[in-house]
Amino acid sequence: MRTLNEMNMEQEPEFVRDAEGARLARMGVNTFRKLAEEFDAVYRIGKIRVTDWEKFKAGLKSYKG
Repeated sequence: MRTLNEMNMEQEPEFVRDAEGARLARMGVNTFRKLAEEFDAVYRIGKIRVTDWEKFKAGLKSYKG
C-alpha cells in the first residue's frame, strides 16, 4: 500500500518547454533559457525547444554549490 506522501507527489517530467521549466525552477524564462544552454540540456525537435529536466537540475546543483 502506498503512503500518503507517495500519492501526493507529482512525477517530475523528463523534458520541459521553457515556460514550464521556468515555473518549476522558480525563475524567469530568459534566465532559465540561458542556464539550460549553459548546462547543455537543450534539445531541438524541429522548431520545438525542450530542456532535459534532470540534466538541468544536476547543472543547477553544481552551479550553486
